[in-house]
Amino acid sequence: MHTIVVDDLDTRVAHSDRGLEPTTRETYAEGMRKITYHDPDGNEFGFGGAAH
Repeated sequence: MHTIVVDDLDTRVAHSDRGLEPTTRETYAEGMRKITYHDPDGNEFGFGGAAH
């Protein structure tokens, strides 16, 4: 699993339309958010960023 932290999570997720839909969306108490994807081979990756 890999998570990439980006400056603008909403923009990154909006532009990551490559045929995969997010499988989970999490918001942590500290204000960080994480969007996780899974591909057909079972790989998992996510984008994270601070809440605005």
